[in-house]
Amino acid sequence: MRILIISQYFHPESFRVNQLATALKERGHEVVVLTGQPNYPSGRFFLGYRFVGPLSERYEGMNVIRVPLIPRGRGRSWQLALNYISFVFFATLFGLPRLRGRFDACIAFSPSPIMNAAPAIVYRFFCKTPVALWLQDLWPETFFAITKSRNRFLQVLLSVLVRWTYRHVDQIWMQTPGFSESVRAHGGHDVTTAYVPNWAEDLYDCDQWDAIVADALPPNSLVFAGNLGRAQGLETLIETADLARFTTPAPHWIIVGEGSVREWLADQIRVRGLGAHITLLPRRPAQEMPRILKAAAAVLVTSDDDPVFSLTVPSRIQSALASGRPIIAALSGNAARVIADARCGLLCPPRDAKGLAQIVKSLIEMPQDERETLGRSGHAYYKANFTQSRVVRQIEDLLGRLRLK
Repeated sequence: MRILIISQYFHPESFRVNQLATALKERGHEVVVLTGQPNYPSGRFFLGYRFVGPLSERYEGMNVIRVPLIPRGRGRSWQLALNYISFVFFATLFGLPRLRGRFDACIAFSPSPIMNAAPAIVYRFFCKTPVALWLQDLWPETFFAITKSRNRFLQVLLSVLVRWTYRHVDQIWMQTPGFSESVRAHGGHDVTTAYVPNWAEDLYDCDQWDAIVADALPPNSLVFAGNLGRAQGLETLIETADLARFTTPAPHWIIVGEGSVREWLADQIRVRGLGAHITLLPRRPAQEMPRILKAAAAVLVTSDDDPVFSLTVPSRIQSALASGRPIIAALSGNAARVIADARCGLLCPPRDAKGLAQIVKSLIEMPQDERETLGRSGHAYYKANFTQSRVVRQIEDLLGRLRLK
């Protein structure tokens, strides 16, 4: 098949769509990617990239067509709006005309915001190429959960945008079954829907770590890695670290990543005097993460307390399961259900600093063999549900159905 992927984000930015493109290429398909200039999550263009270039390159044997966009900057609302709108504008007017030949199917990779699927829909209209929308976030619910806006006009406007999007694609792939009710309510009942979960990259599979030398981390290190944004409930993590500093033995918190609240985190660590208990590290390439995870006592996953976040499953959960480490989680809903079903860790509700401190204490006091049992159970659940090969085969089947439309 000849497959077009349209995504605002692509390598060297770290998103699941990178591995999807590579996997489809390795399975014999011709893949072309239309994307923007990389600047996530720092808000600055990656080294070697700028507003106007490069406009094309090769990645793992695939053609990558890039369009200008305005970088995210410091992540303020107006900067993010310009970033999103600029991609839609430049991808539609300057990216689509540069595509050559016909495609059997198009994948619109859709983390927030959903408007980034618009270029794929425009291409569908003119070239009759069927489109699969891979939903990573639920709109408009995610927008209002993060911004806390209650603006009635925005609610109506975004609902209309979501309905228009759902009605002009051919398949909707949901990263969790919890999206289904909202998708149906916004007009997705007339579109083929499928549960297509995220996976963990093979490099996170602890079965492949024999030759990896673990980083030297302090005892009882708990690792939080990924985007540092408002949706991750990091205020709770800081409050918990403040409470748990007097635990004997005390946990050590390792936070790895970039994002809109990183400066706030650094300031809180300084103001609260937590420098001896929290290590704040910059974003690491995915290839380096197994060294950190191998040395971790447990992996942390937290989220903010909003109904929409209870519907999602953060992709860091799949990586944590694959790592074979116990999971400490302040979550609810579908994500909590995965951890409970996998029997791989300890849970408390979101924004419950005291509860999180208590389960951290329980893990530290747990005998080593019990910790290892939790890790093995999570790893087995990953093998059964979230391997890349399993999900890519499902995607290949769905694309085959699109081709026959």
